[in-house]
Amino acid sequence: MGVSIRENLKESGTRSLFLDIFHDRKRYLEYLGLHLKKARTAEDRYFNKETNRFAEKLSAEKDLH
Repeated sequence: MGVSIRENLKESGTRSLFLDIFHDRKRYLEYLGLHLKKARTAEDRYFNKETNRFAEKLSAEKDLH
């Protein structure tokens, strides 16, 4: 099984995160409900960093199953 984190750019400039899962020659998309902000301030960059870290954790857990 392969799991990748992908981003979808929205019109507002934010990016939504989802998992791209490839298993048994089939591809599944699992939306995480996580969004990255436009990095205008240090607080936005910190928020994005923590959100990416959480998405990586979810990706690793999914890859184990």
